[in-house]
Amino acid sequence: MVNILRQPTSEELKDFVDISRPLSQRDALRKKIMQYAKDLEAKHTKEYTPYDYPCAKYDFEKAYKDYVAEVGIRTENIRQEEVERLSKFDFDFDKYSDKTRLKLIAVNENQEHRIQQGTKVTETSGYTEVYICPRGHRIKVFIPIEVYKERKEVKIVDKEVKEVKTKK
Repeated sequence: MVNILRQPTSEELKDFVDISRPLSQRDALRKKIMQYAKDLEAKHTKEYTPYDYPCAKYDFEKAYKDYVAEVGIRTENIRQEEVERLSKFDFDFDKYSDKTRLKLIAVNENQEHRIQQGTKVTETSGYTEVYICPRGHRIKVFIPIEVYKERKEVKIVDKEVKEVKTKK
């Protein structure tokens, strides 16, 4: 018999299951939840706020593994009722963005060098806040100078400069 390759029709693809790369529904659900955590981390990065992704991932993996063992779900050939039990698994990723669980250990000034009219000039482009979590992970958050100035309002009182927090 001769090997003839052709593109499958849309009707044939409707019920197609790719067995060359098996992925159980349990792992698909786990990956979907972890993608949510990564999206949450990206959101916090855009807002220039800390998010403890390493601890969130570690705690999620541990809680998920314990839940699967507790419920007694098999790892292969998962049935529909097991998928429904897995979908009831709940994990709070939002608590890892809480600043009360993180300790601010340093605020570093970021400087950029550029040439202006033939002279090398150093400018502050922003600040990096370094946090540490209870497990010892270091979380660095870069904040551009404009955003940093918005968050910190500088007032002169009796010839002393005091920083007053205006936004969280």
